[in-house]
Amino acid sequence: MNIYSHLCVHVGIYIYTYTCIHIHVYICICLYTLSKQIPVLYIQFRSLSGTPASDGNNVTNAEIYRIITQQLLDGFAVWRVKMYNDRVFVEKTRRSYWLGDRYFRMDNDYYWLSRDTCAYRMNDTERKYLVYEDGMPIYDIIYQCQRYAEYCCGLDCCRMYDLEHPPTTPKYRGHRWNGVIFYNPNIFVVLMSLIFIICFDSANFLTSI
Repeated sequence: MNIYSHLCVHVGIYIYTYTCIHIHVYICICLYTLSKQIPVLYIQFRSLSGTPASDGNNVTNAEIYRIITQQLLDGFAVWRVKMYNDRVFVEKTRRSYWLGDRYFRMDNDYYWLSRDTCAYRMNDTERKYLVYEDGMPIYDIIYQCQRYAEYCCGLDCCRMYDLEHPPTTPKYRGHRWNGVIFYNPNIFVVLMSLIFIICFDSANFLTSI
């Protein structure tokens, strides 16, 4: 009986230690997640019309950026942006893009007030050689989306319907018991605590006999 009680005590101590480690890891994960949700001052994707905006697809953004800048940057000499060459039409997205925010409002043929205006803030590498004719740096790429039907999505436009009606079914559904017990830290901690209490009470009961 004494051996059994000692065994239960050791098992309870092991479970308690393992549970404490799990709780500490869970707290660290929560703190790390909260730190990632703190807003930053640098906003790369935004709507100048006050409508929603998202980062879109990184591959699509890189491809569109390459198409927009290849005429200016891929030649023997780097061109400077002027009023007549600041607009680039991209066949892939069927829309116009303006390098910089200096001249796009003056484009009466392609800039429409009835559309939402989007801005993509380039990083230091992307805007390294993009300057106006007077040497002033260019920070943004401007384009437009159809109002009420699309929203700013990286360097493209996404459907407003998809934003207002997100999918309710997850992409992957695991086994419900695995999802409830093993992938839910709260239930796992409660179960470990109950096991420790049962073992500890059993050890006390056996010791008192």
